[in-house]
Amino acid sequence: MTNTTPRFCGPLASALTAFLELMRTIGGSHVSLVSTLRRLDRYLAQEHPTATTLTKSIVIDWCATFRHLRPASQLRYRSAISKFCAFLRARDPATVSARALPPLRHSRDHFLPCILSREQIADLLTRARALPVSAGNPLRAESLYLTLVLLYTAGLRIGEVVRLDVGDVERAAGTLLIRETKFAKTRLVPLSPSTQRAVAAYLDERHARTIETHPQTSLIWSPGRRRPCCGTLQRYLCELFRAAGLKPPTGRVGPRPHDLRHAFAAHRVLAWYRAGDDLGPRLPWLSTYLGHRDLASTQHYLKVLPGVLEQASDRFAQRRAPWGARP
Repeated sequence: MTNTTPRFCGPLASALTAFLELMRTIGGSHVSLVSTLRRLDRYLAQEHPTATTLTKSIVIDWCATFRHLRPASQLRYRSAISKFCAFLRARDPATVSARALPPLRHSRDHFLPCILSREQIADLLTRARALPVSAGNPLRAESLYLTLVLLYTAGLRIGEVVRLDVGDVERAAGTLLIRETKFAKTRLVPLSPSTQRAVAAYLDERHARTIETHPQTSLIWSPGRRRPCCGTLQRYLCELFRAAGLKPPTGRVGPRPHDLRHAFAAHRVLAWYRAGDDLGPRLPWLSTYLGHRDLASTQHYLKVLPGVLEQASDRFAQRRAPWGARP
């Protein structure tokens, strides 16, 4: 990766640029730091567009967006925000002290994914398509439907879906270009034929409604905005989960939009097991497709797959000779 400073667009863009340039005088490309600062910049642009510095409430809200991650990932984000806060305080005493960061959520509190079944996902898709027309957003049902399709069939993160542009869709090749991902990677994701048809139908519907579809517009259309707000889109999806009976009327219990990505990985691995495939050489394929930084991140998904463990146990029992049997 080159040392080109990314173009920040949020309310603290100039401060983020100056901070990153200062950090680079120490040496190194700071790939992880760049990725985290981009995420912070997008968050501020969407949720706190008038912020002049990082206040305690903003930092607490920011930390809440990654409390579901493993402690190692949380520490990476917290380290970046602590350094940036120290940089800002030298300019603006109103900046919150890094000591005010909320306590780290330890591994015993780690949020375990909820692996939805294919039937539950099919029900969510049906409900999304049946949503009533909204006066403020005539493509509400179509947009939520396509979001669900991309989260599950392509295993995308919600932020990756939000950042997709129409130009990232390559219809002829049947691929999506995923830019500015969690670990500052860019990857090309091949789509299944059914997903290709869903994307094409969505763009055709936009064209029929004379809604712009030039390459620089957001793939998931949002009226009055450059692209949809990630938090708002997640709220709509959670409302859909509640309507389907997958979540209680209030609270955080139950599946999150990110769990559709977990379901994609879980169902893919389980299908390999049922087909009798060797999982070893296939996990790197899945890791690359999901945009993981390393194979360990992908292997984390196996910890919550009782179906896979049962399949592995059955295969071992079938291939192993009975106790005491002689060849």
